[in-house]
Amino acid sequence: MAIFLVFSILFHLTMSKCLDPLLYGLPRSVQAQELAIQAGEGGEETGLATTKGSHGSSNGTNGKSAGLKQALSGGSVQKPGNVLARFLMPWKHADYATLRKLVPSDDDMDFENQYTEQVEAMAYLPPSVSSATPTLWIPRDPAGVSRQEVALTSKVVPITDEGA
Repeated sequence: MAIFLVFSILFHLTMSKCLDPLLYGLPRSVQAQELAIQAGEGGEETGLATTKGSHGSSNGTNGKSAGLKQALSGGSVQKPGNVLARFLMPWKHADYATLRKLVPSDDDMDFENQYTEQVEAMAYLPPSVSSATPTLWIPRDPAGVSRQEVALTSKVVPITDEGA
C-alpha cells in the first residue's frame, strides 16, 4: 500500500511539473505579440502618438508603430477579404490582434458588481426553491369532485379547474 502511495505521489508531481508550463504559460510568439500590443497601447495613452519625423514621414515612437503593425500582421500587410473568404479560410484572416479584441479583458470586467445580492444568495439553490410555485390544473367533472378538491387543496398549493 505504501509503495502505491509513493508511486502516486511521484507520478502526480511529475505530471504537474510537465503540464504546468502548458497550462499556465503562453507560447513565446503569442507572449511577444501581447507585449507588443500592450506597448503600443501604452504609448498611445501616454501621449506618444504619431508625429512628423525629420524626413517628413509620419512614424510613431522611432518607427515602432509601423514595426508593431507589421509584426502583428505576420510581416506583411494583408487585405481584410470579403465575408465568404473569411468564412472559408479563417486561418488566413484571423490573427492574434484581431481575435484578442473579441475576448473581454479582466480590466473591462467589474467582478464586484457582476451579480446582484439576490442572484448571489440564490445561486446554488435548486430551481424548485428559487422558482415560483406552479399552478396545478385538474380537469373539471360534472359530479363536483374537482371543485371540492380545489377548495381543499388551494390552501396549500395554487390549484384550479377552470378551462379544463
